Amino acid sequence: GEQEVPEMLMEQWLSLEGGLARLKYCMTYTGTIAHQAMKHQEMPAVFVEPRRHTLVFCDASQPVWQNAPLTRKKPGPPGTAGNLFKVSEPWAAWVDEHDQGIGIYFPHAGQVTSYRVTDSGAGDCSYLEPLQTFALKPGMKVEYETVLALGTVEQIRGVFSKIATKPPPAKPTQVPTTTIGA
Repeated sequence: GEQEVPEMLMEQWLSLEGGLARLKYCMTYTGTIAHQAMKHQEMPAVFVEPRRHTLVFCDASQPVWQNAPLTRKKPGPPGTAGNLFKVSEPWAAWVDEHDQGIGIYFPHAGQVTSYRVTDSGAGDCSYLEPLQTFALKPGMKVEYETVLALGTVEQIRGVFSKIATKPPPAKPTQVPTTTIGA
């Protein structure tokens, strides 16, 4: 089985901004052992109610943020072939039969895995996991942010497109000072 890593500090911050949930994460490894095995890391794992049964995303073969056709699929249970895929636009959404759902924006990952559990009763869910693959090294710190949005696929994609293509904030300019009467 998997071993726990007691030298791992996981932190999470949540802010609500204009109908979006922004989640910032920081993982700090304080251990002294350099792990050799490269492993997929959930960044983060997202579980939603099973009535959101269709996964929508922009496949890696499509151009980025150019209204390319979207892929819609109903992933199988864990371990099903095709549940691991790559995206060109860093988002995906779980939607219902009315095309309403929840989207997750993950600019730190280009590979995703997903599955659905529909036969366990209270444990039924639709699952999505943006992935990064790495081995832990002493002093390693990983920070990333995801954004959650509700709405139709069109609304979700529009919001995430704006976030992705928004220019970085301008650096403040320094105004020269003049001393009067000196």
